Amino acid sequence: MMRINETVIKKLLWGFLMFLLLVPLIQEKFSLVNLRPLGGSFVHEKDTIISVKGWLAGAYQKRKEKYLDEHFGFRNWFVRLHNQIAYSAFNDTQTTGVVVGKDQFLYQQGYIDAYYGDDFIGKDKIERKVSKLKNISKLLKKKNIDLVIVIAPGKASFYPENIPEKLKRNYHKTNYQIYKTELKKYDLHFLDFEKWFLEMKDTSPYPLFPKTGIHWSSYGELLAADSMVRYIEGLRNISAPKIKINKISDSGIMMDRDDDIEQSMNLMFDIPDINMGYPSFDILTDSLTHKPKALMVADSFYWGMFNWGIANRIFDRSQFWFYNKSIYSNEFKTAKDVNEVNLLDEVEKNEVVVLMATDANLPDFPFGFDDDLSDAFHLRNGSQSSLREKNVQEYIKAIKNTPEWLKMVKQQAVDQKIDLDVAIRNNAEFMVEPN
Repeated sequence: MMRINETVIKKLLWGFLMFLLLVPLIQEKFSLVNLRPLGGSFVHEKDTIISVKGWLAGAYQKRKEKYLDEHFGFRNWFVRLHNQIAYSAFNDTQTTGVVVGKDQFLYQQGYIDAYYGDDFIGKDKIERKVSKLKNISKLLKKKNIDLVIVIAPGKASFYPENIPEKLKRNYHKTNYQIYKTELKKYDLHFLDFEKWFLEMKDTSPYPLFPKTGIHWSSYGELLAADSMVRYIEGLRNISAPKIKINKISDSGIMMDRDDDIEQSMNLMFDIPDINMGYPSFDILTDSLTHKPKALMVADSFYWGMFNWGIANRIFDRSQFWFYNKSIYSNEFKTAKDVNEVNLLDEVEKNEVVVLMATDANLPDFPFGFDDDLSDAFHLRNGSQSSLREKNVQEYIKAIKNTPEWLKMVKQQAVDQKIDLDVAIRNNAEFMVEPN
């Protein structure tokens, strides 16, 4: 047997090592291999320009290092390899807040917290919010605008059986439970999709929630959209456009947002999914059809509806105020900031204002819209509103200083199961404005 020259072996190893080092640089420069982009939401680090000031301060080196860390060749492949090893070997994810449940059902921690009530903000706070929404509803109704509250189901509330054992704990009061009670007590227009979806869970022909996504399924979303439109139709006494489902395709390949959590995990291999239903549908109109003008203030559970065109196909150029921060509309190319528009002018263009959130977002619901709109109404009313509030405060003081009156209001608070301060203010407002 011929002995292989050690020098040749060393040269081969050295050449292979250089190849490994150069390949990422070549890929970075020429992008010879088309790599799948990473999923999820993140901000890319921009390249920086060298300057004497930046160099001496060390800012240039830090920014350049961050940029190179994100842009070296085959980075996406290495990220996916790293994430796949963590998931396959340790059932762990490298995505913040993502939880792997039984049978590889994926959750986000916030939805599990909402299901067990760990994010509960307190009954009094919710009651104050709902009381304010009731006042807003009255003010809007004077302008012939209806306020509708929609609570979308949460993934953990829908699939509690697949929450991992280590995260199961005792139940507490939840924001959803109290909101449901208070919204009914204050007689606000309320669509409880969490309750409805649970009622349909065992009889629905297609899954209402996916295995590897966090939002309602494409099929469930269309059912919710149709129900919401029919509710508004009855509320406004109009003939709104109709959703007609032509066909539902059964597929094990996830489409739309049905695997949005999995996409954010950036794995090399797909997680086995359950078959989902994907409806194809038409929007029917006729000469009697009226497209209602609607403002949607909502979280990400509205995105799917917006993406298939509900804003223009069913509503009349409806705007989507995402978390009451960014405004999306087919009427303009890029999103606007809510602070760029006149709040009251925009609100009063509509026939309906819909506030929507899933249970995990109820601690922040309705995302400051109630405070902003209340302030805008008071600012517009100016001195009239100040005078009214002054009169309300005088009656509040009178109630508290009149034992018999206070005793009667306390009994009202007990009978109506509301906070005493809320009952006192309700009586004071009634004295100022009986109608």
